[in-house]
Amino acid sequence: MSKPMRLLAGLHALLRSTLRRSGPTRRVVFAACIAAVGVPRAGTAQVTFTGLGDLPGGDFLSLPLGISADGSVAVGLSVSDFEQFSDVEQGFRWTEAEGMAPLGNLSGAFASRANGVSADGQVVVGDMSESFEYAAQAVRWTAGESPVGLGFLPTDPGGPYGFQSHANAASANGSVIVGDSSSGSTAEAFRWTEAGGMVGLGHLPGDIESYATGVSVDGSVVIGASRFQDSETFLQRPYRWTAATGMVSIGQLPGGNWGSASGVSADGSVIVGDSAFSDYPAGDIGWVEAFRWTEAEGVVGLGFLPGDTYSAAYATSADGSIVVGQGTSAAFVWDAAHGMRSLRNVLASAYGLELTGWTLGAATAISADGRTIVGDGTNPSGQTEAWLAVLPSLPPQCSDGIDNDGDGLVDLDDPDCLGDPNHPRELPACSDGIDDDGDGFIDFDGGASANGGVPVALPDPGCLGASGRTESPACQDGIDNDGDEGIDFDGGAAANHGVALGRPDVNCIGSPSRDYETLTPTCGLGAELALVMPLLMWLRGYPRRQTRKNNRMR
Repeated sequence: MSKPMRLLAGLHALLRSTLRRSGPTRRVVFAACIAAVGVPRAGTAQVTFTGLGDLPGGDFLSLPLGISADGSVAVGLSVSDFEQFSDVEQGFRWTEAEGMAPLGNLSGAFASRANGVSADGQVVVGDMSESFEYAAQAVRWTAGESPVGLGFLPTDPGGPYGFQSHANAASANGSVIVGDSSSGSTAEAFRWTEAGGMVGLGHLPGDIESYATGVSVDGSVVIGASRFQDSETFLQRPYRWTAATGMVSIGQLPGGNWGSASGVSADGSVIVGDSAFSDYPAGDIGWVEAFRWTEAEGVVGLGFLPGDTYSAAYATSADGSIVVGQGTSAAFVWDAAHGMRSLRNVLASAYGLELTGWTLGAATAISADGRTIVGDGTNPSGQTEAWLAVLPSLPPQCSDGIDNDGDGLVDLDDPDCLGDPNHPRELPACSDGIDDDGDGFIDFDGGASANGGVPVALPDPGCLGASGRTESPACQDGIDNDGDEGIDFDGGAAANHGVALGRPDVNCIGSPSRDYETLTPTCGLGAELALVMPLLMWLRGYPRRQTRKNNRMR
């Protein structure tokens, strides 16, 4: 689904609001400390949350669709009165100093939308319409200059509204713009430069239309979706385009037949979006899940917020490590260490931000460093309003004030945190998707359960099951596994930041890689395996021994 289509799908409920603008932009500022009881304060940073307001006139509504690299400029759409019309879409550009300002229109145009912005915030791209039928033209706004229409692809105007084009994203310096152009019946993705104008990118083999939704900082990588649809079939596939490869499908989550790429990292190596199963023409969407793609790992599902069955990723930081989007009813932020989390919970619980009355519905764009996020939600007056949040690096799950794994225990009260406020996840080490002990092996299942069912490494031999709280062997895990008051080969110092937790276990001294602390294995699955392994090996060799015996008797 293209960005304009995704936006229209979400507007049906939002436009019912009839409340007028009723006050100045709201701004909340807190000095937040990441700390834990009995642990020195780890750091202090200013966290801000700002409601961006809306344009004067018309119903109160604002939706952000893009952000500059440093997070200082946000762009999107609001509604205002225009001549004899009311509630007309108007593109905006927002800065802290100037607030929300409308973008100028082309001659004859009365509605506009800002979909993307260059890295420095000086070039804004979007589209303008001449009528309620939304016969739009892609537009480029440059600071201090009049808007410039980008034209259309040279195709037949066979649709009911003639030519249409939409600009959805721009390269870092604004010199490359991507979007889609159509004749009203089918659309084609384009890449625009001042020298070459608008050039169509085609579509995937067998498809009939395509859309471009994102572009790398240098303009060399374009992402989007390619689609085929008839009375019996509905198929949409996310793609990655370069001049060398052309348009190439990046695949889908297992079982998916509908997908869209919405965000891309600075160098084009990481793509985020969503994948779904669609029962067309019945119209049933079986499931929708956010994904993150890299060439090495392919399409990997990012999961869902607790209790949700829907997620969609819209944007990623420059290095592709932080992803934002929306769940069924809440904005999310995702990174590999923490997984998917409600952004509102992170702001309120981890940073102590007061957000009473606010519902954060979707996070739509993110700055290059991942610290500034924009999105839309419902403000305390019940109006749909754009917001901007600035936060320091995300706190570890073991000091964020949230019960991340739903076991009723929070932070250091959760034994999965191992008493360390900097431990990244509340999940047991043997199922958290992280190489906790740095040996190149992950979890009991290679990280599959934490990565959408796809293993990312070989299983860690230190994990005997999903509930294991350490990936390290018993002789270096910081635990008195056999209850003899001896811990590890070094008293547990290596597992506790160099501070011994007790005396060394005599059975571990000189053997830090040993998987049991007893003299011989006596407990646990590993011990049981060790006890029966000789018998299993003897039984495995029994048929060969019997065959040799029979041969000798012949």
